[in-house]
Amino acid sequence: MIIEKLDTLILNVDEEFSSEDYFATIILVINDFKNEIEDMGDADEGYEDDIADEENDDTEEDEHEGINETEDTDEVDEEDEIKVGDDAEEVRRDYIIMSTHEILIKIDYILQQKAFDVEDFMEFFEDIIELENIITSEIASSDVIQINILSIANNFLLKSGEIVFDDENIGREGGNAYVFVELSSIEAQIDEIKERKMEFESKLQGLSGETSSDLVTGLTIVLDVSNPDITTRKIEMCAEVIEKLKVDDIETITFDLGYNSISLDQQSLGALSNAIVVTTTIIEEDFEVATDIQTFEELEQLEIKILVDGEYVTNFDEPIEMKFDVSSLGVENMNPEELKALTVFRLDEETLEWKPVGGWFDPMTKTVRVFRLDLSKYSVMVSNKSFSNIDNSQVENEINALLGKGITENEEIDLSKEISRGEFTAWLLRAYGLTNNNAVEAFGDVSDDNVFFAEINTAFQIGLVKGKGGGVFDANAKLTQLEMEILVERVSSLYGKLNDSVVAGDIEMAEKHASDNGILSFLNTAVFGVESEQSTGTLGLITKAQAASTIFGLGTSR
Repeated sequence: MIIEKLDTLILNVDEEFSSEDYFATIILVINDFKNEIEDMGDADEGYEDDIADEENDDTEEDEHEGINETEDTDEVDEEDEIKVGDDAEEVRRDYIIMSTHEILIKIDYILQQKAFDVEDFMEFFEDIIELENIITSEIASSDVIQINILSIANNFLLKSGEIVFDDENIGREGGNAYVFVELSSIEAQIDEIKERKMEFESKLQGLSGETSSDLVTGLTIVLDVSNPDITTRKIEMCAEVIEKLKVDDIETITFDLGYNSISLDQQSLGALSNAIVVTTTIIEEDFEVATDIQTFEELEQLEIKILVDGEYVTNFDEPIEMKFDVSSLGVENMNPEELKALTVFRLDEETLEWKPVGGWFDPMTKTVRVFRLDLSKYSVMVSNKSFSNIDNSQVENEINALLGKGITENEEIDLSKEISRGEFTAWLLRAYGLTNNNAVEAFGDVSDDNVFFAEINTAFQIGLVKGKGGGVFDANAKLTQLEMEILVERVSSLYGKLNDSVVAGDIEMAEKHASDNGILSFLNTAVFGVESEQSTGTLGLITKAQAASTIFGLGTSR
């Protein structure tokens, strides 16, 4: 009943209800769940008292009737009692952790969709900390719950770092809309971002046990234009703002142009010392789309450009994060499989063909997210390609999705065959959209005729792989479980999960909450559907089926 209140909020998140009403319901859910946990504890104590009373009654009755239990019988009863008690405690612990995990991830989603007062949120965050303390006192500390709380803090911190330029302070010229960001206009907001992070870190110290804060500060400049006649959107930021972000250790700067956004991290910012201009232009030229690609009339084909010190930058040493807004598709009514299939396509300027470059739907922001090392013309579409020989495979959906996103190739695949180090590296790079076709050779045993040449060398360039020493990568060697775990851990630490709503930790639950609503169902599977298909031991080899499941799990939930 408690979680259903959150489901109702999610189903109506686009309605014109006030943020206060949403917030009041969230606070009510947290308090009700606190009471439920405490009542469960009281019930357990009462249950134990009842058991003790029954045992005393039985003992008195046995003595009265002259019945003497044997020593062996007592031992069996004691063992059974311990076993039943342990099972009950484990069920109770699992219920509390799973319920808390679901509640927090759905609250996180709601908080991303509505605007809430910062002071109110800080009070609410104290309630979340108190909830974690209660849970810890009942069932011991849970890393998953702490990760959820950190996620809520981090997402709110990033959202509160948005500065919106609306119609009143946007310049227009024909079909162009533009804004020039000066330091004097946003300096106070940048200082607030830094102070807010410190406040969150102080509150996070109230979590039980030891926990490290990986909060990320970010500034987002939003160009809010509603005029459909605008075909080009431009945000220009002066060099003084860039310098202020560096000095104040703001980790990311995001340019939100409505149809899409581009985020530069601290490393990319470090390379900038001049004014930067980011533009998005709707492509009016009609480029042909292959028959096996599904397009959407609601989504524009966009050309994205970055201008630094008067020169266009088309390639980057460090990947930039790009997000494409797909809320116009009515994603709340799409089923999870449709959401998972949404893919970013890039126009190949030489062949004039649209090619998939990955991309994963994020229910938090209703965007499709991908990393890129280059800029070009982009759109979001869906490939209808599928492998011809994998009918009824347990990972059929996963491997077909990877094919549609350009992560795997060919028309047939042997899923039972072990994957090589080179191929898994290539899948991982393509999943994140990180392949740099201009990467220089890093290993003497990986020549330019190797089909994974670009991906392996890019992986070395960004610090994902190091090889086996002596300039050797050994691309054809079979990938071990330990090697896969190292690669996944590294890419996650470098760029995070491909889908922001998927929380670390393998959480399983036999019964999933069913819903016809796409977003709600997607969130439920994000909570409960992260399955583990790993070999036994640290040196077990990885099949292509297991590799596909792992890559797919980074980008979405099952």
